[in-house]
Amino acid sequence: MRVLGLSPVAGRAFTNEEEKPGSTPVAMISEGLWKRRFGADHSLIGRAFALNGQATTIVGIAPAALSLISAAEVYTPLTIDPAKRSPPASCRRGARPKSIPWWRCATSEKTK
Repeated sequence: MRVLGLSPVAGRAFTNEEEKPGSTPVAMISEGLWKRRFGADHSLIGRAFALNGQATTIVGIAPAALSLISAAEVYTPLTIDPAKRSPPASCRRGARPKSIPWWRCATSEKTK
């Protein structure tokens, strides 16, 4: 949402810490779901619910404008574990084709 210049209708967006692997599970719900299912109840912020069998805390309400990009009603942080990233095969061989930017190979070398 930050990249798009959008702010939550209520609550807050995800923190950098929540976007790291192993962080406490949090979610934002869509403004439509919040109004339709929960009557725009502000006390929903901070409450936990089961998501994929795991207690997940609602931290914010995503604005309706986000539905122009995504039809999702529940949003969770995208967590990327740098330890599990694998560099392109051509970087591992040491020969970088022109189709792969130099920074992809440089970044992958740092994560080894």
